Amino acid sequence: MDAFIQWLNSSRNQLCEDAQALFDDSIRCYKNDIFRAAYLLAYQGVMRHLKEVIIQTKMPPKGFTPEEWGDWKRKLKNQDRWDTDVMEAVKLRPKHDGSKDGILTVNDEVRDIFNCQWRVWRNECAHYKGNTFMQAHVLVFYAFIKDHLLSISVEGGMRSLLKEFDEYFDPAMTPKNDPVRPLLKKIKTMVKPNEYREFIIEIRRLTGGAYNKSFTDIIEEIYQCCEEDFKKDLTDYIKENPDLMNWYIDQHPDAVFKLLREKTEIRRFWYEQLKFLNFPLPVLAHLLEGGYINMDEKIEAYKKIQELMYKQNRGIYDLEADYRNVLLRHGYFDYFLNNFFTKDHMRINYNEKCYKTDFYISHLRMMPVNRELAQHIIDIFQALPYPYTLRDRFVNEFMNDEGFRKEFTRVCEENGMEIPDSIIPEG
Repeated sequence: MDAFIQWLNSSRNQLCEDAQALFDDSIRCYKNDIFRAAYLLAYQGVMRHLKEVIIQTKMPPKGFTPEEWGDWKRKLKNQDRWDTDVMEAVKLRPKHDGSKDGILTVNDEVRDIFNCQWRVWRNECAHYKGNTFMQAHVLVFYAFIKDHLLSISVEGGMRSLLKEFDEYFDPAMTPKNDPVRPLLKKIKTMVKPNEYREFIIEIRRLTGGAYNKSFTDIIEEIYQCCEEDFKKDLTDYIKENPDLMNWYIDQHPDAVFKLLREKTEIRRFWYEQLKFLNFPLPVLAHLLEGGYINMDEKIEAYKKIQELMYKQNRGIYDLEADYRNVLLRHGYFDYFLNNFFTKDHMRINYNEKCYKTDFYISHLRMMPVNRELAQHIIDIFQALPYPYTLRDRFVNEFMNDEGFRKEFTRVCEENGMEIPDSIIPEG
């Protein structure tokens, strides 16, 4: 009983309001020992859910013409016999030659138990026929509902749902800000587990021409609202496609923890893939803060990232303060200061440094003005040779900034340091 209540509460977003109300009433009757009513209400809840599944499926199963499918859906709107027609839909089997599917995705065993047990028990309850109806009858039915109901969909349901997604991504049919979750929540009832991979690939294809959502947006929504088995299949697919994984993590840095769990695969990711991200530092911050890069590995990781950023003259842009603080705390900028922003390093092929100023200037912007930074600045610019282009940018963007200049001057005076003439702005 408790398991059924838990299932109902966790599945409400996949059940229509009528089915939810019928199940709620069934539970109330059960708790008051009114077992026949409890069973009847649960049975009607099942039928009402299956009715909704059929009506909401736009594309007909294989072998059904649009007209025939329309007739089926119209029949289910007949208030006098809709539940009988739902049972007929359950009983309808695929043709042996494969030319026509059944309506619902149920195996023969489930079809038979619907017709020979649940329907029979329903009639016994309604007409007070047969043996005494007991608590156990209701519990058995509750267990069946919990285990099977949400896995039943219309044959061809995946294609029907893909058509709905196609319409969702069409700007002529769907406003830009319409939520996608109502469609995603249909996956459980319209897509079979053995269709998950094909469905994911098709959604990715459809988002290729979409104006309102990228595939990574859809991925993020799926992780927030879909069932665990579908999310697992999605995770496997993403991990099998490194370019997609990097694209997704680039846009959602915390996603690294959804995709990577084992220590070895996390190391392989930052060792091999982190350098391919457009924005590697937020991801690095998550890995550092989560304890996934240990003390010995930090220097190795910083070296790989900063060497690549230096080589490509990549700067740090739009780095949130929280990420900056994590990197400061874990010594990322100390590594930069002691390995790239030193007098000795600057004098090795100093002309080359003139073409790396985005790398240098953007790192310096992230660092607090303290004694260590001031000493490195003075050591580099107090005597030639040094890269003139870097010196010019430092003067224009830092020393001409009143706030930085005041703080830099204060630190130098407190520590008895003399600011070189080469970086004092003219006038």
